[in-house]
Formats: sequence, C-alpha cells, structure tokens
Amino acid sequence: MDASTARGPDLPLENRARSGLSRLTKLTQPQRRFLIFLALGLAFIFRLAFGLCSPLWTGSEDEKQIYLIGLKFFTTRAWPWFGPDVTNTIQIPGALQGLLVGLPFYLLPLPEAPYILLNILSFASLCLLAWYFARRLPEVPAWLIWSWLLTTPWTMNVSTNIYNPSYVLTGSV
Repeated sequence: MDASTARGPDLPLENRARSGLSRLTKLTQPQRRFLIFLALGLAFIFRLAFGLCSPLWTGSEDEKQIYLIGLKFFTTRAWPWFGPDVTNTIQIPGALQGLLVGLPFYLLPLPEAPYILLNILSFASLCLLAWYFARRLPEVPAWLIWSWLLTTPWTMNVSTNIYNPSYVLTGSV
C-alpha cells in the first residue's frame, strides 16, 4: 500500500494532521469553546471537591481559628478588627481575613461557603496566570501549562483549604 491510498493508522505521521483525522480540527469554534469551558468547569469541581474532602482541622490550630474569626463576624455582625493570633497575647491587626471567611455566609449560609469563595478566587487567579504563561511561552503547549498550574500540589493543598497562606495566591497573581 503506497502513501496515496493509505488511510487511518497506515497514513504517514506527517500526513495525518493534513488529512483531517484529528477530531479537534473538525470542531467548529463554538464547539471548541464549549469543550474548553467544560474542561475548566470540571477542573474547578475537581479542585473544590479536593478542598472539601481534605481534613478540615489538621494538627495546626490556624484553620480552626481563621474559620472561627469569619464565623464570629457572621454571627455577631461585629467588625473583625483583628485577624489570627501570632502568640497568646498578640493578634494581627486587620479585618480582611475575617471578611473573606465571613462574607460568603451572607450569600450562601452553608459551612462550605468560605471554601467555595476561596476556590473561586484561587481558580480565577490560576486561570489568569495560565493565560499569561500561555501567551508568554508560545512554544510550550497550552494544555500542559493549564493542567500543570491547576493541579500542582502546592496549589491544590494551599489554595483549596482555609488557613493563613490560602489567600496569598490571589494577591500574588
């Protein structure tokens, strides 16, 4: 069988892309866009499920204290003047962390509400960073950049569970 009559797997590698055998090249622009949004939606659900399935209170007391600062703001409606403890007698001044944990309870009064907001913020930040990397490094495949950034262990462990450094990712991007 010569190259002119070859079909499917018998087709030489350099001619396969031109022959239209790739299903992604046959998709229209709206179909491709739908697949991209579907993949991003599945990645968000995976990250959210990972954060919700990880242990809520580890050996550190940070997670519990930060969650309780936001819960206190929601239940008492008192402005959270201070953040987490540094030592037994010193607290970090500022209300941002208490607001980031407490405000989602007003939108969705579920115990998981702060985790959902944290995952939305970190996912949006990682998507922005992946988009920038894909534009900045065109020789690296975009799928590799996106999948790498959305599933690296430090982004999965830190930015899907509530404790002190969880919100740093959003501010740093």
